[in-house]
Amino acid sequence: MVELVYFCVKRVSFRPAGFFNIFERMKKVLYFVVLVTLFYACKQSVPTATPGVQDILRTGRWKVSSGTVTLKKPNGIDTTLNYMPFIPPCHTDDYIKFDSLNTGATFPGSVSCFASEPDSISFQYRLYNNNQNIDILNVFNFFYTVVETIQLPFFFDTLATSPLQLDTISTSPIVVLDTTWLLKFDSAFVVGNSTVYSGVNIYNAAFSNFSQAGFTLTFNFYGTYPDSTGGHEGGPPNNTPPILRPDTLKFILNYTNF
Repeated sequence: MVELVYFCVKRVSFRPAGFFNIFERMKKVLYFVVLVTLFYACKQSVPTATPGVQDILRTGRWKVSSGTVTLKKPNGIDTTLNYMPFIPPCHTDDYIKFDSLNTGATFPGSVSCFASEPDSISFQYRLYNNNQNIDILNVFNFFYTVVETIQLPFFFDTLATSPLQLDTISTSPIVVLDTTWLLKFDSAFVVGNSTVYSGVNIYNAAFSNFSQAGFTLTFNFYGTYPDSTGGHEGGPPNNTPPILRPDTLKFILNYTNF
């Protein structure tokens, strides 16, 4: 009886030690599994930062690489010209930069126009409409406008020269002859016009094709064109020369990050 009791006590006293040893081992294994799981979970949850439009815009140096400008001819019909020849030679390598305080600047490149040329010309800007549009204020040297003039004298169009046969558009009530005009397009620095807006500003310009390599900027700007219609042809009955009329020039400029 005593031996049986001793045996029972012995077994009872032996089991707890073995149980706790197994439990400690299980805890260590469990801790290891938890640590490995957390490690891989944290490693996989680290997001890859994708720069946004504003970040890219503010870290780049942007230079015009191509573009077009659309304006009216004297007959009122639109014509589209290559923009690049209208950039003065000493400004072809100019570039612009934007900063994080809604200001930016135009910087001259390696070729200077004159010795006292400033290091930069500042402008202000505002992005809106989910970064799809921009207003740019004080855009001196930001781009160049186009001035259209008619070179006189004009010439009558001829259907034949021997014998001479003029191209007649109308014979009643007066004779109207077809004429040939020589047009000249010149580059000019942008200037303000108080009848439209104060200062030299671009409003509601549209961003497109935006990437880290470049973007396209589309905007309108105030200008004039010589109107030769409506009795301003320079011929009879009143011999009134072409007059300047207000118009909106459309620019589509492609910028490259370099």
